[in-house]
Formats: sequence, structure tokens, C-alpha cells
Amino acid sequence: MRKFSTIVAGTLVHFLLAGFLFIASLNAAMRSLDFGRAGAGMNRMLEMLSNGLLYPLFLPASELLPILPGGWGYVLLAANSMVWGGAVYVGTVVIRTQGRSLTQGV
Repeated sequence: MRKFSTIVAGTLVHFLLAGFLFIASLNAAMRSLDFGRAGAGMNRMLEMLSNGLLYPLFLPASELLPILPGGWGYVLLAANSMVWGGAVYVGTVVIRTQGRSLTQGV
């Protein structure tokens, strides 16, 4: 049960954070176009964070979005978030096992 809850929590946090950062990045980019100047450092940082969270599935597969039906973008984002949720679980397992091996050696 702990495995499932860790993956679900990681997936939900990633899905919400990736969606929020994507919208914030798009908003900042549109605002900079409205004022006719290049994006500032904060805009670039938002874009880099958003793009980082959209890997490994969403950005490479986003080229297929124009030929897929409308809701598939959400499906791709959810699948990408599930990959990140699995990575969170694997990271917690590695940290837990490394912590145990360090304390047993003392």
C-alpha cells in the first residue's frame, strides 16, 4: 500500500506542478510579446522548469498532438506524471535502503 500511495502522491504533485508551471510560462511568454520585449530571467526560468517537468514523455510526444483527438494531451501529461511518480517511489526506496546500510555499518 505504501508503494501505491507514494506513486499516486508523486503523480498528483507532478501533474499539478507541471500544469501550473506550463500555464505560468505561457502567460509570461505572452506578456513579454504584448510589451514587445524579450523575456526576462524569470520567464526563462519558468520555461526551463516547465520543460524539465514535461520530459520524458510529453515534450517528445507533443509533436503527435495535432493528429490526435483533443483530450490526448491530458492523457500524455498524466502518463508523464505517472513516470515521475514511479521515479519518486524508486528514489524513496533507494534512499531508505542506503540509509539502512549506512546505519548498519556503524
